[in-house]
Amino acid sequence: MRLTLGAKIKKLTISMLIILITVFPLAAHAVVNNTTPIDQYLKKIEEDISKGENIKKINEEIKRLMEIKDSSSIFYLPEINYITGEKFENVPPSSVDKIREKIIKIDIGVSTATVGIVILSIFTLIYASDRLFSSEAKRNIAVFIGTILIICGLIFQNIPFYLIFAAIAGLGLRFKEKIPFSIAMIFLLLLHTWGVGAEKGYFNYISNPENLLYVKLNRDNYAPPFLIGKAPANMVKIASIANKQALLHKIDTKKLKDLAEEVRDRKMKAILYNNLGCVAFQKGNLKKAINLFKKAEGFYPMVKTYYNLFITYSSLLQPQEAEAYSKKLEEANFSFNRTIPLIANISDIGFPKPDFSIPIYSLIAIVVGILLGLAVMNVKKAAALISINPFFSYLPGYRLYYANRYSALFLLLGAIMALEIIIGSMLCSMNL
Repeated sequence: MRLTLGAKIKKLTISMLIILITVFPLAAHAVVNNTTPIDQYLKKIEEDISKGENIKKINEEIKRLMEIKDSSSIFYLPEINYITGEKFENVPPSSVDKIREKIIKIDIGVSTATVGIVILSIFTLIYASDRLFSSEAKRNIAVFIGTILIICGLIFQNIPFYLIFAAIAGLGLRFKEKIPFSIAMIFLLLLHTWGVGAEKGYFNYISNPENLLYVKLNRDNYAPPFLIGKAPANMVKIASIANKQALLHKIDTKKLKDLAEEVRDRKMKAILYNNLGCVAFQKGNLKKAINLFKKAEGFYPMVKTYYNLFITYSSLLQPQEAEAYSKKLEEANFSFNRTIPLIANISDIGFPKPDFSIPIYSLIAIVVGILLGLAVMNVKKAAALISINPFFSYLPGYRLYYANRYSALFLLLGAIMALEIIIGSMLCSMNL
């Protein structure tokens, strides 16, 4: 059976990778034993920069650090960019950076929804006042009181906000021709509620040091000691050992093995046996490494363990077994060309995600507010006849609302909200 061009290229790529990987274990033990731990070397560079050492010397040290990093399973060293003030590594944004961007976009969305809610509320308030009171003085007093309530809702937010604006939406529901506008208000209120819930959830997420630890481990495959200390109590020891192992510190294999047998959690065992397999691989004991990686896979499958089995089988010149794990890596959308096994850490067994939901109290406030608005209209009977109030006739958009020109008003409202989005985005970009 003939192979397709894609299949041939794939086979050739795997063959070349197998050849590349095969030569690594021969010198791995010597490389690891003669490699300075990354964090110690990083500290040396920082000290030399603070002392004002020769730029050429510092650049040579940085070059050496990058070479050392190639012998570890660390993906990026963001600290080197921070220490030097230059971009030595193109570090991708973390999920925290992405969440910050989401928060900004959600905040703009919330403020845009607020603009739409306020405009529709003012129009509904004016119209309802005109329908409820025949006296112009009473109409103006009602509009004045309603305006004060709107301002209070904007100032205090939360329950007062939803209660007041939902009540005004409820007023509009009593007028058949104004129902579409009230439904639009309720929709914007629900959108506003969702946005506030999402913002709160995202803020809580990025404010949690434990989540920041997971984020850094997930992206860089290592984290500073002060972050490791923020891990859950039962994970601190395992995370610390894995972190030091990734930083190329000498690891007591016996203690690592004893810990693997001691812990009961299957996910923790998977991390420890994976990392024991890394030690065996680096010492050139490839068959032992396979057994340890397979043991880790049995306790809890991790993408890094798949990768480690792939490169170890490749080193043992067992392409069929390597191909099986290559497929698993493709399914997991994982592609990282290294010639060393990857250290697993606590982020590989449980990565927390932002948790947010619409606050129940906000939904209750919206429902209660709508009922209050409907109740007001039941108490006070609307006037049979009404003409547009000359005092408010020149208010932009009110004539459209009064005349029930739905398309024109929603088009105007959409334009105003779009302008709010543009201005908000510009202001945020300037601040960033």
